[in-house]
Amino acid sequence: MPHRRAGDRAFAFSYGAGLRGRYFLEDNLAGPHLGAGLEFVHTRIDDSQNLIATKSNYIVPLLEGGYRLPISSVYLGAAVALGYAFKISTSLEDLPGGRSASAFEATNKSTFYGSASLEVGIYF
Repeated sequence: MPHRRAGDRAFAFSYGAGLRGRYFLEDNLAGPHLGAGLEFVHTRIDDSQNLIATKSNYIVPLLEGGYRLPISSVYLGAAVALGYAFKISTSLEDLPGGRSASAFEATNKSTFYGSASLEVGIYF
């Protein structure tokens, strides 16, 4: 089920995965931290008017900063990350009932990328 619409285009099922490393500026994995990471992001945008879907894959190197607040054996954390999404591939396909994907051309658009996260965890 799409969660964001722009005209007749809607984000369909999309996913990502990545690795991040963090360096904590204080002891005990708490307090402010800086980090770096690399993510893979796959997006799909369905165009219901033209009955086509655009699938794109990106590699995203990023830098992160945040803070982790320890509360006994539990912690609360927040972080923001900024990077650049390099498009590595794009394809077009017909949605059910469509036959015009070959009439369209996918364009290569890399862009800046940002994310924010909140976390709750337990120290072992």
